[in-house]
Amino acid sequence: MFKTTFAVLVLGLCACASLVPSAFAAEADGPDAEPAPRLFPFRAGHWGYMDATGKTIVAPQFEYAYDFHDGPALAFSDRNEVREWSIVGFDGVSPIEEKYDHIRSFSEGLAWYCVSDKWGIIDGNGTVVLEPTFDDVNEFSEGLAAVNVGATWGDPFPYPIREGGKWGFVDAHGRVAIKPQYESVGDFSDGLARTRGGGVGSSFIRPDGEVAFQIEFDRGAGQFVGHVAQFHEGLAAFFTDGDRGTQVGFIDTENRLVIPTSFRGAGNFSEGLAWVLIDKKYGFIDREGEVAIEPRFDEAGDFSGGLTPVLVGEAWGYIDRRGQMAIEPDGSTLGPFNYAEGFQAGLARVHVGGSFEATLDGPAAWSGGAWHYIDRQGTVIRRCRRDDERGPGYGREFR
Repeated sequence: MFKTTFAVLVLGLCACASLVPSAFAAEADGPDAEPAPRLFPFRAGHWGYMDATGKTIVAPQFEYAYDFHDGPALAFSDRNEVREWSIVGFDGVSPIEEKYDHIRSFSEGLAWYCVSDKWGIIDGNGTVVLEPTFDDVNEFSEGLAAVNVGATWGDPFPYPIREGGKWGFVDAHGRVAIKPQYESVGDFSDGLARTRGGGVGSSFIRPDGEVAFQIEFDRGAGQFVGHVAQFHEGLAAFFTDGDRGTQVGFIDTENRLVIPTSFRGAGNFSEGLAWVLIDKKYGFIDREGEVAIEPRFDEAGDFSGGLTPVLVGEAWGYIDRRGQMAIEPDGSTLGPFNYAEGFQAGLARVHVGGSFEATLDGPAAWSGGAWHYIDRQGTVIRRCRRDDERGPGYGREFR
């Protein structure tokens, strides 16, 4: 939840060696819905999975274990220089017999797997839906996934990525729904996806490939749009540079200005609220652009399950949608939280102790502390992993 500028649409390319996303997926059904059941990875010698009470459901046995993410989870162990993948669900562990270089997180019940720099699709049973075909891919969203044809390896510094090629979209069967033609694309959200190139400049398109509207880069009054975020709950933040400096406002899915450029930063709408940066402090606005929670925090995240993490000084706590502190920033009996993720299925992951270390050309990670799971009362349920243990990066880590 480390946000110091508004959440712009990410159009970067992902390489075959890229990590499975480690942050919890957003709650799908709002603050009053029952959270979708899931298991949570933890390390005790090896990685296993627990339920929301901290009870071990899958015994520790893996070298790496990833979060549940819109479907089952993925875990692996390296044996005799061969990576052995498994699919983890509530009904147990299903080893994947085929040997893949990498597998991305499940999205809408499907996962991309990589063999020799080409990507294909498997389902939740590990059955191949599409043989390795594409040079780069994004996760599925609203029934479609972005795919790239022709991307090649670029500059390896500081980390290798794939560059170039053309982007299009495939459906859940791996069939081309929108032919590769764009220089860059975003995922579909609220029925729209951001594209650049393809003969129509920078636009938002519909699932049938038709242009919904082109992005207006000159909005007048000395303001020029630099980026537009994905749509969330019918609104998208747009970022301008101009005579007044950096400003952020919101448009709707018809490209109508809904909230003028009044803020120095803003996040996505989640559960009816979006964080905004006003006079170097973070607060929240509603869908009409009215301040719902006064700006008094040093950082803030997106609401999930009715709560959001906020930074007060050097410690993180959680507030509810009224702006009242639900979990105080002085933390638990373990000490204050120096980082906090959003709640998912009743638990949140927080970091206690140590310091954050980052280098220009190396990892960025916590050292000397540990990640823990807490419940909605702030009670520590179980340790996730220590900083010196092998495992995925969480929060703003890149390990």
